[in-house]
Amino acid sequence: MTDNDLVIFNNVTLNYSTIENVYLLIQTIRPQWSKFNTIFKKFNDGITNTTIGLFQIDTNTNEINNESEGLIIKIYGPSTDLFINRQNELNIMKELSKYNLSNNILIQFSNGFIYSYIQGETCNSKQLSSKHLSFLIARKLAHYHSLPLPNKKLDTCLISQMKTFISLFETNDQLHKNLLSDIKYIETFIMPKFKLDIVLCHNDLFCGNIIYNSEKDDISFIDFEYSFYNYWLYDIANHFSEYTDYIGEPNLNLYPSREYQKQWLKIYLFYRTKKIENDDFDLDTMCNLIEKFSALAQLFWTLWLFAQAHLTKNVNFDYEKYGHMRYNIYLEFKKFLFED
Repeated sequence: MTDNDLVIFNNVTLNYSTIENVYLLIQTIRPQWSKFNTIFKKFNDGITNTTIGLFQIDTNTNEINNESEGLIIKIYGPSTDLFINRQNELNIMKELSKYNLSNNILIQFSNGFIYSYIQGETCNSKQLSSKHLSFLIARKLAHYHSLPLPNKKLDTCLISQMKTFISLFETNDQLHKNLLSDIKYIETFIMPKFKLDIVLCHNDLFCGNIIYNSEKDDISFIDFEYSFYNYWLYDIANHFSEYTDYIGEPNLNLYPSREYQKQWLKIYLFYRTKKIENDDFDLDTMCNLIEKFSALAQLFWTLWLFAQAHLTKNVNFDYEKYGHMRYNIYLEFKKFLFED
């Protein structure tokens, strides 16, 4: 059995309190591992799933041995299947792994999966704008957007996903009515105006989903729950939006300046190998479109947060509070989206 062979346990359910049951699942890929020579490490960057690392240790020193052989156990959060297409997530990870752009999925179980560990450290929001890391991110995303596409007409799932989110917190208050009205207007009058090519996008490139390996001086993207075919500039705009600090108190002063965006785009365009349709766009036109897509990204995550607030009882994260913060940022960018 190798790490390229997928093992499926459809009848096995894991949770944090029963995590030691994982040893029964990994016998085919790590037969020598047991609770006596391994250690669990809980990662806290995700707020909707439980993500746990499993590593072999030297029993004399209790230090991790051969970190690259580590495993990541992802347990789906409650009710997340209502707005995340888990099969799509798995399919995209399998496809990306062919190009070394994703972890290898090794084991599936009923409420999650186990995949190979990617060495490195998650970035923080301040690192996103650092000259060197922003170069690496632009280059990696260019490769991501250059992947071969299926031989069929592609449409973005952006609006349909927003409709799913808003259906999960139906209320009669004015905010809900305003959000629903905006979605309908965007779908009818704004989306048809975007004459951009559609590529496979990550759609969630905040700092916690970017891993930096200092030894290899390279970055990797993780967590593909919201990956779907989308406008390439949306993916970039969504990433820029995360500079304002999505977990902490949002600061619009941290949003990339136009000059910064142009420099970033030059790197991206240099490394992108898939020809861009309508490639007569100049950098200023691209930046104008990024402002519009930034509004869409803020609206997307506003809806996601309000949906989570109705579905999840997470005492460690105030979805409602951050939903209103995101909504206020959306209002700041809305004028760019709705202008002619």
